[in-house]
Order: sequence, then structure tokens, then C-alpha cells
Amino acid sequence: MLAADDYHVALSDGGTGVLIAEIVAGPQACAECLVPKPMMRGYFDKALREALATDVPEVRLIYPADRA
Repeated sequence: MLAADDYHVALSDGGTGVLIAEIVAGPQACAECLVPKPMMRGYFDKALREALATDVPEVRLIYPADRA
């Protein structure tokens, strides 16, 4: 979904129970195509809930505009 609009996700460990998910824009990224953060957070929560057999970690979401 993100790759089609020239975005990718960089994941890192933010410490106990925290996942850092940085959305990184490529040179052809479509700024209008990136969904609002609450919606993206919902996607992460759903995917993690389905993949893990334990509590979902806190997702610290970083968008390209957060780095500007």
C-alpha cells in the first residue's frame, strides 16, 4: 500500500513495549496519498494484533512532516 505511493516503513525498537515506525518518503512520494496518522496507527494495531500472541506494543508513528 505505501510502496505504490513511494513510501516505505523503517521499524526500530523504542525500548520496552514500544515500536518506532517511521514512514519515509521517496523522491516520487504522493503527499496527498498518505493517510492520516490515526488511520495508519489503526493499520499497525490490527496487523500487530493478528501477528502477535501477546499485547500489542505502543506504536510511535513518525511521518515525513514530523522530520521537517
